[in-house]
Amino acid sequence: MTTRTFGRVAVTIWRDRDFRKLSVDAQRCYLLLLSQRDLNHAGIQPLMIRKWAQGADATTEADILAALGELQAARFVCFDIETHELFVRSFIRNDGVLKQPNVLKSALKAAQLVDSERLRRAVADELRGLRRRDADAVADELDPGEIGNPYETLPEPFADPSVTLHEGLNPSGTLREGGGEGEGKGKNVTVSSYSPTDSAACVSERDADACAKQPQQPQQPSTEFDDGTPIPDPPADDDRQGPSLALVPAPTAIETVGRNADVAIGSAAATAVRLNTPAGIPRTVRDSLAREVQRLSSDPRIDRADIETAIREWSARPNAGPKLLPHLVADALRARLASRPAAETKATQRARATLAAGEALIEELRSQEAQP
Repeated sequence: MTTRTFGRVAVTIWRDRDFRKLSVDAQRCYLLLLSQRDLNHAGIQPLMIRKWAQGADATTEADILAALGELQAARFVCFDIETHELFVRSFIRNDGVLKQPNVLKSALKAAQLVDSERLRRAVADELRGLRRRDADAVADELDPGEIGNPYETLPEPFADPSVTLHEGLNPSGTLREGGGEGEGKGKNVTVSSYSPTDSAACVSERDADACAKQPQQPQQPSTEFDDGTPIPDPPADDDRQGPSLALVPAPTAIETVGRNADVAIGSAAATAVRLNTPAGIPRTVRDSLAREVQRLSSDPRIDRADIETAIREWSARPNAGPKLLPHLVADALRARLASRPAAETKATQRARATLAAGEALIEELRSQEAQP
């Protein structure tokens, strides 16, 4: 069991209509259950009626049993006297368990240890309401079959499905779902007719799944409009207006042009490769290198000297491939631009002219002072 130091109670609980309908003893008992040290992350704790009765001098074990029965009837808790287990139904959703992945794992492991068949069905019902795959897997393990009525207080299925279905109980305050067969989902859903094979008459998720699996009869197309006017027959192919559409066969191949396409090698590119590479290079490699030179030569920003420098650098690398040449050209271009002196700005030119004028004035003054 997890050792707890405090119990969490939502401030909105006092606005919950179902909670306010409870008696004072049932409300106090519910708060007592939430503040127990032995309550684990799954909302399950041992059923200790004698201990809980000692929480107030005026409380007896009969009072605790009566309060627990009222809480179970309102689906706040579910307990089993035979296995001495109690389950607080909305604990996982209201205690922040879903916000902590490790705590949620601990809650799912604790849920698997429940012995009571009644509590296993109730826990499975609650886990399926979380709409999580890991929770659904544990729910299927706890209750592989169809969920029954672990609280034994839910109403029987409606005998007349054409009546209006009202909202079910909402003991959690955060999630409204039916817990047994016949419970509606949503607000005031009215079903006008019912047929076991009519998918439109499904009033719950379980009924909707069953109806979805039934074969649907194909609908015959209507032969008249809503006002009773017959729908005319479609015109024949010869009477159709507009140009006819012809199917165009799909192309069998797509022509592409890219870096791998053959590039015609010019004499300048071949000469640059021949003059800047050593002898003994295979012809296929030399041709691939010349194609790279031809591509680079088409870029007006690249100087021929940069290409020749890159070819010589490529020749000095024994394991280099022709595709490396563009990168070496970029390196040569950057090195050349870095070594070029920076152009003077207009401000620098004005400053230099002012300095020259000042030096000329100083020389003139010195020459005048030197005269007798």
